[in-house]
Amino acid sequence: MPDNTARAPRHRSPTYPAFSLKSALGRATLIYKAHRQFAAAVDDIKRSMEYALNTSHGMRAISALIQYGLLEEEGVAASRRLKLSEACLKILLRREDDPARLEVIRQAALKPAVFRLMADRWRGELPTDATISSYLLFERNFNPQVVPNLVRDYRLTREFARIAESESVTIRLETVSQPEEDETAVATPANADYPLNGGSAEMSAVALHERSTKPSYRLPLPGGGEALLSVPRNLTVTDIDFVTRYLDLMREALASSHLSEQPENSPRPATGKD
Repeated sequence: MPDNTARAPRHRSPTYPAFSLKSALGRATLIYKAHRQFAAAVDDIKRSMEYALNTSHGMRAISALIQYGLLEEEGVAASRRLKLSEACLKILLRREDDPARLEVIRQAALKPAVFRLMADRWRGELPTDATISSYLLFERNFNPQVVPNLVRDYRLTREFARIAESESVTIRLETVSQPEEDETAVATPANADYPLNGGSAEMSAVALHERSTKPSYRLPLPGGGEALLSVPRNLTVTDIDFVTRYLDLMREALASSHLSEQPENSPRPATGKD
């Protein structure tokens, strides 16, 4: 008699990388040794990573490298070929202490969609595995069987890319003497896409460390000082709104603290309560 037993539908998770970024770079190294920067057939890429052609592991590995932006595709169907991306070659060939290499690693770490979602949701220290798992299970609809490894690989990838170091925002007030000839000068950063003017006092930002992994900007203040703003490269609009609201709430406290360090005859900035 035919078996009419209904099979339970398979719970397919959204796309996710099968392993951490560090493991992906290990496989990319094998590809580089075999093919350098040249494109190769899919089966040849599998062989270079030491996967059997008759299993799904090779395709899962290829998918992971594509999600991290380490592999690029050329052609379709039978003519489909793969090669290491420019970003991948920068990581493999640059010195380990090169700041530019770390920046490319950080970009690769957050390319997988699910890693980007978690990075936007939690900045700085991550919550417990249970909290992350709950989010993946009930809000992102991941298969319970893949969640433990996914959480582990995300933590390993963040640690390898030193993501937490790039997520802090620092603001420091400095009192500086302005040369007379510079009192009316307004400097504009080369990469500014919009004016930074506000109210009657012209505000501008000048990049201090263009090659730093955490850019800093000097914001000249109307009273003669300047604020130093250090931000992560992946700053979001939500982050900017939060900092704006925080500074507004802390306006009186910041002004009082700064005034206590100035001589009595120094100009006193307005607090909005005069």
